[in-house]
Amino acid sequence: MTLADLRPATREALLRGRALYDAGRFFEAHEAWEQAWLVERGEVRAMLQALIQVAAGYVKALRDGRPAGTAKLLEAALARLLPLPDHLAGVDVARFRREVGTAAEAARRWRDGGAPCLDGPPPRLEVR
Repeated sequence: MTLADLRPATREALLRGRALYDAGRFFEAHEAWEQAWLVERGEVRAMLQALIQVAAGYVKALRDGRPAGTAKLLEAALARLLPLPDHLAGVDVARFRREVGTAAEAARRWRDGGAPCLDGPPPRLEVR
């Protein structure tokens, strides 16, 4: 499935959410993706839910300073991404999955008493 195969409203929400996510506006990205998640099914719905969970994890980390909530959300996102194909609806799921895994590891270290941060930038969401 390519980006062009998505419903127009889902494609718009995916791209709008990515722009917000890239700008560090994680809560707003979550909200944009949630609109599409409400109507989608199957793998696209699972991918959108994972995107929502990653964005929410970064809200927990950067706004709320909650390492346990951050780790839980990133781990849940990773679990949703694992069964998905490497490319779905124009999204490079394989790369995103790897980077979410790295972020989840950093969140677990933080939760377990490590430095209160995530290593590097948030997972990059490539959509083509």
